[in-house]
Amino acid sequence: SSSPLSHARTTRDMSDDGRENNVVPPSTETEEGPKGPPDISGLYSLKLDNLDYSVTLEQLKELFGKHGEIGDVYMPRDYYTKRSRGFAFVRFKDRTAAEDAIKEFDQKELNGREIACRFAEKPRPDNPREPYQGGGRGGRGGRGGRG
Repeated sequence: SSSPLSHARTTRDMSDDGRENNVVPPSTETEEGPKGPPDISGLYSLKLDNLDYSVTLEQLKELFGKHGEIGDVYMPRDYYTKRSRGFAFVRFKDRTAAEDAIKEFDQKELNGREIACRFAEKPRPDNPREPYQGGGRGGRGGRGGRG
């Protein structure tokens, strides 16, 4: 007897030119697990500012990983252009490793720019599309009409 899941995994479908295709149903999970932000509770979060747009996640993992085990690296990107927004977060599992990384990288040059590296002061926003709450943008106050 076959299991009930054996038929659900792959179904057969015919393409326009008559060839047989294997169709795998879409999944809501990635290989890493469910979609959504990772659990960062218990991690020590560093915020890196003034990053050159050419800096990659892999570069940050390699550089900062020399100081200890990294739990997560996050580099916000512009929603429309997908380009880096010039800052990132590196989260360490150990506070001493995070402190060592600050000592090495704060006010040091990376890809031609002097970066700032310090403990993150604000929690992750609920909506990553909203501006980082570090000041700056206000509401839509001002003059009422258009002309």
